[in-house]
Amino acid sequence: MDAISVNSLPPVGLLGLFQVKTDGATPRPMKELQWTFDCTEYFVRGSEQIIKGDAVAVANAVGVTLLTVGGIAMAPPNGKAWLLTGLTGVCVTTVTDYRRGRIVAFEGQSAANTYIALTDETASKAGAAAAGVGAALAAMRAQDRPVLIRPGNQLAWITLETIGAGAVTVTPTARLIEFPY
Repeated sequence: MDAISVNSLPPVGLLGLFQVKTDGATPRPMKELQWTFDCTEYFVRGSEQIIKGDAVAVANAVGVTLLTVGGIAMAPPNGKAWLLTGLTGVCVTTVTDYRRGRIVAFEGQSAANTYIALTDETASKAGAAAAGVGAALAAMRAQDRPVLIRPGNQLAWITLETIGAGAVTVTPTARLIEFPY
C-alpha cells in the first residue's frame, strides 16, 4: 500500500488568513493608528444641485403640509435617489402668528406613514418681526448630513404648534446629489 501524506496542520481560518489569530494570547496593542474619513461628499461635489421649493401655504392647525417644486411633489423621481447634503425651510408668518415645526421625509408619499426628521424644530416668534413679517429657519444639523432620500419618499413640513389665523408659508431649499437607485 502506498503511503498517504496527511496534513496535520489545521486549515487556515478567517482569523489566520488576516493574520490576526493570537492562539489564545492577549492581543497586542497596535503600534500605529489607521485614520479614516468619509469622502463621499468630496467625490460627488461637482454634481451637487440646489432645488428651491415653492412657497407652500401651511394649514392653520397642527398637521402635515407636503412640499412641492413647480407644483410637483418635492421627492426624488422614480429610479433616482437624493443624497441630501443640506436642507433649509423658511417659515414666514404675520406679526401676530406663531408656528413651530420641522421638515421631514415621509416613507412613501402619504402623510399617514412614518417619517424621518430632517431638520431641528424651529419656531417663528409672534410680534418679533419687522415690517409685519416673522420668519423662522429650519436647518439640517451638520452631524445629520448626508441623508439618503429614496424614490417614493416625499419631503413635508409638520406643524407641531400654531397660534393665530394669518397666512403662513414655508419655502424649502435642498442641496443634494441625485443618482440612480
